[in-house]
This record gives sequence, structure tokens and C-alpha cells, in this order.
Amino acid sequence: MAHPLIPPIAMEPITLFARLVNPAGVVQLLRKIAPGVQVDGSDTDWEKAVVGFGTGRSRKTLTFTHDPDYYAEPNWSQQMSGMRGYFSRFPESGRKERVLLLTTALKFSLGTIFEPDFDPDGDPRLDVLFRVAELLDGVLFTP
Repeated sequence: MAHPLIPPIAMEPITLFARLVNPAGVVQLLRKIAPGVQVDGSDTDWEKAVVGFGTGRSRKTLTFTHDPDYYAEPNWSQQMSGMRGYFSRFPESGRKERVLLLTTALKFSLGTIFEPDFDPDGDPRLDVLFRVAELLDGVLFTP
């Protein structure tokens, strides 16, 4: 149990990077698995999709953020170059080359906001995130 006078440490944000560009598919999946999802635009042109869990004081949300400008050029190439630079500093391993190569195939991104922060041990919002990542053939990045 957390100490009542010490605030909990905020979790790092999770960004989903994917090989498939499919904002409409994300909304369709969210409507299927979370019928109460609130989307602030059309299926193809949305900025936020909010999935709620629980009610009242126990209410939790997972918000997916979508910004086509983020994964458009020239920003995207710069973002992926920065990611390759970040990963290139990792120790050598059998997977490092695969990770560096993966960054050349990524074409899409979604941000996430968990309110309150997620519990890594069994939070149902993570299951929703994993389903979206699977749909998009994506990977999750946590700094």
C-alpha cells in the first residue's frame, strides 16, 4: 500500500507505433469491445477515443490520441531517426538489429492517456491497448 503522504509515481506514457495505418479500424475495434467509447470525430478523422471503465469514483479511462500530422512527413522520418538513435545506444544483443530494422517499417502512431495511471498487474485498460496493438501489428514504446 502506498504511503498516504507520498504521492504515487506517475507511470510513463505508452505510445503505440504500428506498421498498419488504420485509424478507422481502431475505432471499429473499440466500438466492438467497448460499446460506450466516445470518439470525437469520424472513424477516419478523429483526435481522441475515450474508453471508460467503471462508474463514479472508481471510474477509469483510457484515451487513445490520434494526430495524422505526427506520422506525416517530414516529422515521421525525423521521429523514426530519433528512435533508431535511442535504440542504437542499447547494449548489443541478438534482437537489437531487428529492433533497429523495425523502425524502418513503422508508419502509424497512437498516444495513450490513462486516468488514473494504470496498474501493471491486471488493469483491464491494458487488455484494450494490447488488442489495438495486435490489430495494427504494432509495438508499444515506454520511455
